[in-house]
Amino acid sequence: MYWTPSSSVTIPYTALESAALERLAEFPGSGRRVPEFERSDLREIIHQQFRIVNRVGADHVGILTVRHSLLRLDESDFAD
Repeated sequence: MYWTPSSSVTIPYTALESAALERLAEFPGSGRRVPEFERSDLREIIHQQFRIVNRVGADHVGILTVRHSLLRLDESDFAD
């Protein structure tokens, strides 16, 4: 698991130190597909009021963004 170079985090880092990230590291395919997009490689874990959005690769998980659940996502947030 790693932070992608274009990761965006809109919350204090201490909120990320959670069982949700531990679960993601242990079970990379966990979480649900991001409902705004028809992409199988994008997944999200909901932790408290935050969305931890990640991209699942063959041998890695890249964290793309962590946002408050009230903030909408845009396809440009995940451009390579």
